[in-house]
Amino acid sequence: MLNILVVEDEPFLKTIMFTMLSEVGICTWKQDGRSAVEEFKSALYSANPYDLITLDIMMPEMDGKEALKKIREIEENYGITEGAYTKIIMTSAIQDEATIFDSYYQGCEQYLIKPILKTDLLQKIKDLELI
Repeated sequence: MLNILVVEDEPFLKTIMFTMLSEVGICTWKQDGRSAVEEFKSALYSANPYDLITLDIMMPEMDGKEALKKIREIEENYGITEGAYTKIIMTSAIQDEATIFDSYYQGCEQYLIKPILKTDLLQKIKDLELI
């Protein structure tokens, strides 16, 4: 089972993500980027790192793109090389090419546009070779 961090500010969407991911992993939820970065750091330092993060872009406190940047900085400072980074799937209703391109540029591996279908989510996880 994967260790999954779901970062989503809408509780209803969090519940949907948990339901879709329940067959492949154990999920932890954070509702903003700042708490997600702290949770990621805590899990990494306690030797229980996340295998997968689903990261919403539009959130309070710290948006998903800033959280992604900070997570990648933490990994780099911890000595993790790019090929061994935690897999991150950005999730958003934003469909413009600039946002999608910027998300990949900042270091995500996949991008899903809401509403998210279970088949699409599981296919992205398979594409990442996590299942």
